[in-house]
Amino acid sequence: MVPICKLNFTHPFPCVADFEEAYNHLTQNSKSRMLKGLSILEICLVLAMRRLTEVYDGEPFNFEMIYKEYLKFASRSSALLFEKEIVTKAFEHLKDLEMVKVVDVRVSRIQQRYQMVTLVLESSEIAEVLNVKNLPTDITQWASSHVT
Repeated sequence: MVPICKLNFTHPFPCVADFEEAYNHLTQNSKSRMLKGLSILEICLVLAMRRLTEVYDGEPFNFEMIYKEYLKFASRSSALLFEKEIVTKAFEHLKDLEMVKVVDVRVSRIQQRYQMVTLVLESSEIAEVLNVKNLPTDITQWASSHVT
């Protein structure tokens, strides 16, 4: 359907590139598409969680740990340093997008920032977005400094 929609007077017949573009669009991972729409802060949090996943060998972590890891990076660049409430809101957005999964939903008495979570994204999905999205140099260097 997509190649047909591109037809016009100057482009009356579909070509191979039209079909390749349609195929790439249809087979693209929905998580990857969502990742491309994340804010700079949300990408920083994803990178902090990827780092924690590597350090703790896949074990769960909580918001306070993520925030501490984020601060290690953001303290070097004042342009990327946000207030804790804003960072909390960005983290909640990642949970809403299901990029972060709460480990034990039965423990509802625990404050949100102490709930144990895991990152649902694969390193390859994160790397794909880092290559496509035009990010500040500080972030790309931070991302490449701890790639497994």
